[in-house]
Amino acid sequence: MKSDLHIHTWCSTGTQTPEEVIQEAISKGIGLISITDDDTMDAYQGLADIADQYGISFIRGVQVSAIYNGDLFRLLAYDCDPENTRLQTVLQENRIVWDDMGLKVIKLLAEDYPELSAEEYISYQKNPRHGGFKYNSYTYHKGLDVSDEGWLKRLAQYREEMTAIMRSLAFSPVEEVIELIHDAGGYAIIPGGYLRNPDTLIADVEHLVAAGLDGLEGFNPSHSAEVATTLREYAKEHQLLITGGGDGHGTYASQEKYAIGIIEINDQALNLGTIRIYG
Repeated sequence: MKSDLHIHTWCSTGTQTPEEVIQEAISKGIGLISITDDDTMDAYQGLADIADQYGISFIRGVQVSAIYNGDLFRLLAYDCDPENTRLQTVLQENRIVWDDMGLKVIKLLAEDYPELSAEEYISYQKNPRHGGFKYNSYTYHKGLDVSDEGWLKRLAQYREEMTAIMRSLAFSPVEEVIELIHDAGGYAIIPGGYLRNPDTLIADVEHLVAAGLDGLEGFNPSHSAEVATTLREYAKEHQLLITGGGDGHGTYASQEKYAIGIIEINDQALNLGTIRIYG
């Protein structure tokens, strides 16, 4: 059975509804999915009924923001109890952090883009079809280029300022987030894209395993072939879970880089341990 266990919907930074995600997965022959929205599990409201209607299985997931070595880091959390009060409190706090960061970005950009307004941003209601965070949606609404390439150019233009903003993100340390995920009955996995340096890869993994990490995302379009192989071999050697997914964001992200099913993943190549599968 084909799987994709790393998908974002319009409940966070994607552009598709949960039902549209399921429809695309079915069209690509995928039988097992996980919606891993950024700091929210809202997509799971009514998802069981939709999944049953289409005959697809799913794992409950969420991507939780954190800080590691002073930088933004994220953890995929699978099989958490969505009613866990501590988890939901942290997810809500994280969403506030993202909106506050967006306000800082808008204030920075407004110095050169007079069409932007911090006051207008505060009252702006995000359009879920735009994808990204609230500040991405707002700048798109104001006619600015918010494609991957557009944001990369803008980040380069304001490199020092953006670095300072990102360094100020008030997320919890990754070690605390791992403990939080366990408290909610879940499993903590390092997603693709957050351990890029092959020289420190194993040292970083070992540090996080010592903190209670449960597994690694062994299949992800952000991985180089070398990194992907290294992570899967390490996970097998140390009896860690192995997950994988395409990090799909609908039309918000490049469909040539990140998409549902962009990596063909057979569930036999994964190690999901005792993670619960629904449907």
